[in-house]
Amino acid sequence: MRIFGSRWRSFEYTPVDAGPCAVELPSAAVGVPRRFFDCLLVRIVVEPGDCPISADAVRAVRRLCTDSDASFVVLAGSPLCVAGGSPSTLASDRADVLTHLADTLDVLAEFTDRLEEHGERAHAIPFGWNVACRMEMPARPWTSTLTLRAPAPPARFDGFAPPPRARPHCPHALVSAHSRTFHR
Repeated sequence: MRIFGSRWRSFEYTPVDAGPCAVELPSAAVGVPRRFFDCLLVRIVVEPGDCPISADAVRAVRRLCTDSDASFVVLAGSPLCVAGGSPSTLASDRADVLTHLADTLDVLAEFTDRLEEHGERAHAIPFGWNVACRMEMPARPWTSTLTLRAPAPPARFDGFAPPPRARPHCPHALVSAHSRTFHR
């Protein structure tokens, strides 16, 4: 998981049109700008195996919130796209794209929920939407970058993995410990 945080005096985004895997958004929200002042924009790049998120990941983002001293947290997420045949993946173990997209949705929702539980004002940019953005830098720019490693997946499937969990937002993508194997 890669996390990039940057503080902005103001940040505005407008959902323009839905991408192929976009979450549902009311038609009244399309084309309507959302504006945040004194905010921390946290961009999260989700890698295979990052779901569910660890307590360390939540602590890291909370530390960004504290260090930036921003009054609002805006989360934007995307899956890390690994090309087939690259050194990051084996041909026999290519990541399931739909599962990875579902993991990214889960990570964003979980980060938003966990931050709100800790008293942060958090908002997630609708996943999969093409957005138009406008930003205004603060007087003192602030940025931070973190890379968190997911726990190593099991070397082999031993039959004792938890059963696949259902995905209400992506019912055709069941995820089990076996389907999340990722080689570096």
